[in-house]
Formats: sequence, C-alpha cells, structure tokens
Amino acid sequence: LEASLDLGYTGGAGAAGTIKVILCRATVRQMTQLKKIFEEHPGDYQVVLQVMPETEYPPFYPGNHVNPNDSFQRAIRECLTWGDLEIEHHEK
Repeated sequence: LEASLDLGYTGGAGAAGTIKVILCRATVRQMTQLKKIFEEHPGDYQVVLQVMPETEYPPFYPGNHVNPNDSFQRAIRECLTWGDLEIEHHEK
C-alpha cells in the first residue's frame, strides 16, 4: 500500500482502546453483520479487522469506534463462524 493511501487509521489517537476482530475469511454477509454490530454499539474503542493469515492480509481500519460491553462481545462471537476478539485498553 502506498503511504499516501488513507485508510481512516488514526493510530488509536483519542481512543480508549482497540478492538481487534480476527476473521478466518471475510464474506459479504459477515462484513454486513459486523457493520451492523459496530453501529449498534457506539463507543470509544477503535475497531481493527484482521483476516487471517496476517502475513497475507493487512489489517483493515473501518473507522468505527465501539463499546466493548458484554452485548457487543456476544454479538461478535455469534457472528463469527471462526475467529476471535481481542480487546486492548489504552492507558490515559
């Protein structure tokens, strides 16, 4: 990717943390479901999507910020047929 290409990534600046959603594959249906979940749980944690293997696919920063409460985590895990969710809390 060219350095000038803007993917909406702000390096987590101003975010309370980062939510990394790890996907085995990214189907249109799954991405649509994830977008809906992100919109239903607005908050202060920046979202990063990572399709596996990491060596072949760069991370994607959709520009969403979410609240990683229990409802959000449950919805993400129900959406993923295979995958994982990592939550990183930033220090203030």
